[in-house]
Parts: sequence; C-alpha cells; structure tokens
Amino acid sequence: MSNNYTVTFMNNSDLPVYLETWQTLVFGISEMNSFIVKEKEQITITSETGEWFVNNYLYDKNMCDKWTNSGYNLGETIGKFRNKPCIKGNYSWLYHDDFQIVYDIVTNVATFSKK
Repeated sequence: MSNNYTVTFMNNSDLPVYLETWQTLVFGISEMNSFIVKEKEQITITSETGEWFVNNYLYDKNMCDKWTNSGYNLGETIGKFRNKPCIKGNYSWLYHDDFQIVYDIVTNVATFSKK
C-alpha cells in the first residue's frame, strides 16, 4: 500500500507557479500531477512521495508575461520541498537565489516567496 502525504502550499509571491508531485492513480500506478498556483493563492495537495516541485512551466500567456516582465526566463525549475527532512535536515532545495520555500512543520504549510 502506498503512502499519501498532504501539505498546504501558499504562494506568497507576485508570480504564478506550477506545482508538481506524484499521485496514486490506482494501486501500483502513479502519475505526475501538476497544479497552477496563482499569486497569493493557497492550495492543499496530496503526494505519494511527500515531495513537491515548483517551477514556471506555464502555458497561459498572461502568466508567462508576469515572469518575463519581471526579468525571469520561463521553463525553469525553481525548487522543491518535502514535508519530511532529508538526512541533512533540509525541507527545501532552491535552484534560484531570488526565491525561498519555507516549510513549517507545526502548521504543515510550505510558503513560497521572493526574497
């Protein structure tokens, strides 16, 4: 039987993001699901792995324009986060220095924001 992990994700930035994670389709079969999280929006999402990826692989022109008008490239992975720490104790990993993802273990909320 697979595990399912749930977390609340808060996009506290002024840019929309694409959130991806593995979810169980049926027993033994999983699929990668993606969700757009608009600026200042909050969603609760379940993952089979307890790991979520944040990127800007957006398809809506208005959403893309927000990123490019802010000086960023499209099609980049911004970072990832987990609801359980890795062996080093980290909950998030960022591939872009302008952003941060802070996971609060008490409230089970991961907050994405610009630094």
